[in-house]
Amino acid sequence: MRGSGVMRYVPWRKSPMSMSIKLRSRLKWFVCCVVFMFAVSACVTSQDDAQVSNDAQVGSGDQTDNVGQPNGDQTDSGGQIEQADQTDSGEQTGNAEEVDQTEQADQTATPNTGEELVEDDEQSNDAQNEPQNVGDQSVSNSEPIKWAKCANTPILDNYFGQLETVLTDSGLGGLLEKETLEGMAREIIGQDMEGLLSEEEMQGLIDELVNEMLQDSETQDIVDGGIEDVLAEMADEVHAQVKCGIVSVPIDYHDNSSGSLNIAVTIHHAANPEDRIGYLLVNPGGPGQSGVEMVHTAAIARYNNSSTPDSDGFLSDDLFAESDSLSPFEAAVFTDEVFERFDIIGFDPRGVAQSGPNFDCGGAAERQEILGEVEFPYDTAEEKAAGERAVQVCMKNMGSAQAGGLHTGFVARDMDEIRKALGVEQISYYGASYGSTVGVWYATLFPAHVRAMVIDGADNPIDEADSMQERVANTIEEITPIEVALQNALEACDNAATCPIYNNGDPVGYFTANSGKLQRVSDDLDGHPAAGALAVITTLYAESLWPLLWNGLSDLVENNNSATLAQLAKLQIGEKGNGVATFTEHVNCLDSWILQSGMDRDMRIAQWTAEVDALKTQLPLLSHLDVAFVSVCPFYDAYTLPALDRPFNGSDVQILVIGNLSDPVTPYSESKELVDEVLSNGYLVEVQHETHTVYPDNTCVNNAVHAVLIDLVDLKTESGADVKLNCVDN
Repeated sequence: MRGSGVMRYVPWRKSPMSMSIKLRSRLKWFVCCVVFMFAVSACVTSQDDAQVSNDAQVGSGDQTDNVGQPNGDQTDSGGQIEQADQTDSGEQTGNAEEVDQTEQADQTATPNTGEELVEDDEQSNDAQNEPQNVGDQSVSNSEPIKWAKCANTPILDNYFGQLETVLTDSGLGGLLEKETLEGMAREIIGQDMEGLLSEEEMQGLIDELVNEMLQDSETQDIVDGGIEDVLAEMADEVHAQVKCGIVSVPIDYHDNSSGSLNIAVTIHHAANPEDRIGYLLVNPGGPGQSGVEMVHTAAIARYNNSSTPDSDGFLSDDLFAESDSLSPFEAAVFTDEVFERFDIIGFDPRGVAQSGPNFDCGGAAERQEILGEVEFPYDTAEEKAAGERAVQVCMKNMGSAQAGGLHTGFVARDMDEIRKALGVEQISYYGASYGSTVGVWYATLFPAHVRAMVIDGADNPIDEADSMQERVANTIEEITPIEVALQNALEACDNAATCPIYNNGDPVGYFTANSGKLQRVSDDLDGHPAAGALAVITTLYAESLWPLLWNGLSDLVENNNSATLAQLAKLQIGEKGNGVATFTEHVNCLDSWILQSGMDRDMRIAQWTAEVDALKTQLPLLSHLDVAFVSVCPFYDAYTLPALDRPFNGSDVQILVIGNLSDPVTPYSESKELVDEVLSNGYLVEVQHETHTVYPDNTCVNNAVHAVLIDLVDLKTESGADVKLNCVDN
């Protein structure tokens, strides 16, 4: 089972308060005015120190090592579909550093992605000022990406909308309360004049400052200017950190006449251009998660965490920690080291968010009409005919080529089209959850174009076994961590005051006795058969989500209200996943038929039946969820899918795999199997961490990631032996 990664990345909870910065600046100005002799000196000294610091930074930037020289093909044909690399050539390109082409002004028309791109006024200057590359040499004649201001930014819009609501509800009058200003004034004066004033003099100065601040019209204007002005300024600053573009790719890489579709991409430039390494492509998981939104979320986190070092105090972290709407906005996405050294590229895989095609496998009416009478398993001719008709819904609505082209092999080829459009020979890559599978596909097909690769929470998509019994055992082993996570989540409900399903110390009993009521979640989502199960499983991605399970289940049982659980299920189903297949199911089915081509339809139906029977007997908690819903995956032999013409093994690319012993979605055993049995040059980091995927929340893991992505340490060498891969105790 692939983890969706859906809950993995969300914005940071600390909000940089421009209002707070302005008020602090205003207060510092008062310090300078009221204590002229002392404060002016302090301000001038502070400015001189800042100038010295800036000069030192300009003169002492570390030089990036000349690493990651590209191997393999030296040119890409801009007008042709590139065939996947067959071998990883040892021939190297020249060492001359060339400027990237990605920021060059492009006078051609921008292809239509379904969104309006706002031209960036600074675009022409960016090409001239783009920092020189060390790790990626410009070799492609492909049309460069035409970067522009991002017009369609749902994550940014949602964040600032939620923030405005919270600030409005909390009120801003406290910003100018005397007690608040006194504390801020004492902090500022103490920084500038420590040891120069007695306590009595300090208090007198504070009183004078605060009284003048409270009567100052300009200070009042800062607050009275309104939340909208502050948030607009913040939004502009975040938007300035990212740009958007598109890359046109073939619908079918094996049919030149198939036409093209557009892939949405975004970029967050390296925070330290002088030490920039190159491009890092990222994928957050799924299948179905947006890489564009991942990078935009990261931009919020980066901005909030680094832009306002002195903003704490006016609007505290508690405001966000206590807010239901902002509490999810708390997880960092990348470490500072990665932000500083890489241009981070996010992209929406084909069929996801802003990338074509528009996924459409019908709606609830079609699902009910075709599959409503089908019972698990498919054991009659009529039921099998219904399965065949269901698959045709996707083909009819999207077109056979587009529906069949959503598999991960083509996503990997799309990544290489992005690389060519960036104008570089090599890229680095980080993938989480399903993004791990994307990474292995890319390394397998294009080994010469990989500079460095790290994957996190990896699944083994091969799972080769010689018998049905072994395949079923593998599936049960893969699902068992979900059972364990559900058990842990329920048993963590140990206090009636904080957990509404405490049930006199038996929350497990509460769950098992009321699991049948999860049907209400399905009913409220147009009868989607998996909705209840998906709602429960979504809460198991991290311990912080367990209260959603408790509260959602209680509300369902006690109040007949499925709102919380239905919302959780929607995260997995998606906006257009209520037809005969969800997007995640559709991609996984296509991949399965490609990578496990030796299994025919009858074998898949038989295995599915055996797996459900085993789950009911071996996993008692999950057996209370309706997992025996009808899947049309056995009938995906209707698609004409390309066979993989080489071993699926990463083609000897060094791949660092983060394996989490406590991962509730993609178990450690899968990561270990991937390294031991599939990858030709994989290295496993072992860690114990109570979330699905680990980076960047564990220092030991981060160190290993930086060694591979930044330092290009060869883990086969003596220096590689110094990289700590056992992070269990950290």
